[in-house]
Amino acid sequence: MRYVETTTYSEAYSKIQYQGGSNTYDPQQLIQYADTSQPQCDEPVWIAPTPGNSDKNSYPINLQAAGSCSLYQLTHAFHLKRANTHLAEPGENLSAEDVDPSNEDYILQVVWDNGVPVVVRNEAAPNGNNGRFSTTAEIKALADRSTNDKTVNDAMGNLVNGGEQMGVVANLRPLLVADEATNDVWLPSLNLNYQFTENLIGRFSATKTMARPKFDSTTPGGSIRESAWELRGSGKINNVALLPLESNNLDLSLEWYFNSSSLLSLALFRKDMTNFEETVSEVYLWTDQRDNYDMSGINNLNDVLFVPNQIIDSEGNPVVNNITGLAEWQETPNNSNCMPDRMMHRQLREQLTLGCHALNVDVVRNGKGAVTQGAEFTYTQNFDFLPGLLAGLGTSINYTYADSESDAEVSATTGQVIKPLPQPFTPKHSSNVTVFWEQDGAMIRLANRYNSTQLVNRGLASGASWLESNNRLDLSASYQINKNISVSFQALNLTNDSRRTFYTSTRTVMGVTEDGAPIVFDEGNAMDNEGDTSRTLSEYKTGRQFRIGIRGNF
Repeated sequence: MRYVETTTYSEAYSKIQYQGGSNTYDPQQLIQYADTSQPQCDEPVWIAPTPGNSDKNSYPINLQAAGSCSLYQLTHAFHLKRANTHLAEPGENLSAEDVDPSNEDYILQVVWDNGVPVVVRNEAAPNGNNGRFSTTAEIKALADRSTNDKTVNDAMGNLVNGGEQMGVVANLRPLLVADEATNDVWLPSLNLNYQFTENLIGRFSATKTMARPKFDSTTPGGSIRESAWELRGSGKINNVALLPLESNNLDLSLEWYFNSSSLLSLALFRKDMTNFEETVSEVYLWTDQRDNYDMSGINNLNDVLFVPNQIIDSEGNPVVNNITGLAEWQETPNNSNCMPDRMMHRQLREQLTLGCHALNVDVVRNGKGAVTQGAEFTYTQNFDFLPGLLAGLGTSINYTYADSESDAEVSATTGQVIKPLPQPFTPKHSSNVTVFWEQDGAMIRLANRYNSTQLVNRGLASGASWLESNNRLDLSASYQINKNISVSFQALNLTNDSRRTFYTSTRTVMGVTEDGAPIVFDEGNAMDNEGDTSRTLSEYKTGRQFRIGIRGNF
């Protein structure tokens, strides 16, 4: 019986990385200039911090207050180079025809309900770069400069949003985090050996073992990355409080030592594991910290992240977006302090994104449970009974069959089921075959290692990653010239094997049915030859490698 207590104290930096530059737009700010009952905004006048700088590092001197004016360049389809599509001059009001709801060119219609903007029409803008785009000065003036990592001056010529005074703090916010945790575990064990004959031994063991999580996973560090170009941002949260993996093990083996250097054995095993470490992608929303340059009041990234509430229809089905297939949330920038889903300049040509910005956050956590069971066969023999040079021959063969499955779990944020799949890095079939010859200071060894397809991670945003089956053959040889000098030769990866990971879907939402229920695409278990294995995530190949060495002892 053993007792193990572990205390972890760690410090690490976390960070929030916003989209930098001056081509980022906040749709919540844009729609404040979509009140067509207001006169047109003034033409922007720019101040440049240094001669020759473009307006990317400038700030409009005369930007009018939100809600005090409107821009047809935002609300209507127009063409920058066609004067007949320019609807009004600064200070003028749009005509009744222009703001008629039936006007096809009226692409962004907003009404106000007790001071809250309600978007009733939100369509893509035609005419590309000559339409609703940053090449139009009036649109460029509304860029969100709160996270611009360049030097930006206000109307008085003063540095704003960090600028040179804070370096890149405008778009990169570091945070030093400290945390600690303690856990303990009792580890009983029972081992029995029985010698049936002089050469035949049976072994049985019932043990409880543990394995601590990876060191880097127990740091309190993490990251959030806005990624305005993509549908969702990304992030990672480590876990100081990770518990060690605990495994209740049963092992039974029979070993036959049929001569002094030979073995034939068969072993059966079962491992019932809990608290194994895994990384699962969860969906979070996050609070708006754009103006919090010193991260005041934030102790760790958990103070920024919060769990969204999915909209459920009258039939009890989760509502998903018909275009993106992603979940729709009850939270909006109008009813919560969420970070708005900002857009890049090229995206302004599409529908405005009016919701909260969601993140796919890789959360390091303890898995619920898993069982692995199987059998192992081993054969080792030196053929020293053969005559002459053949007496140096020998072989070692090992084959393992493992059947494993993790418990199904429910996502902490979306409620989706993370389906049971095999344990990571536990192939169903694996083998090692070695043939060697050793005599009179000379040695040659040929070794083959095979692993069938195995799971890497079941917790991706909507699927799982797998490592393709691989087969590797290595050759090594050495010769002892005398007691001081030896030479060696190695030929590695003679099969020119590569390592490729691929993706399969387990919970991708492909759309909705007529009743509004999500259509989930589940390809099953790739280890059972299910699903499309052609979607490569990564692949690398070391190629064949050859090494020659000389070693001297003096």
